[in-house]
Amino acid sequence: MDISLQIRLHDERRREAFFQLWARKEACLKATAEGLGGGLSSLTVSSGSGTRRSVERAGARWTIADLEPGSGYVGAVASSEGDWRVVEREESSL
Repeated sequence: MDISLQIRLHDERRREAFFQLWARKEACLKATAEGLGGGLSSLTVSSGSGTRRSVERAGARWTIADLEPGSGYVGAVASSEGDWRVVEREESSL
């Protein structure tokens, strides 16, 4: 494989991972009502694959779920509630 293609692929994965981590942190900080002023750097979330992860924040355990809003976009939602799941639907099915 061409080295320039390998570098581009690596950069694209790194960029996607950055935005996914940002979305996870933002979802948790907004769910706790801290907002972005709560400090993105003060929150650690895993960068591994998988669609769910848990973090301790504001005296509670928060579950963060990844969203796939569309090609080229990432998203996440956080909740401290018990058992829940994300259901994604196409706009035409609303």
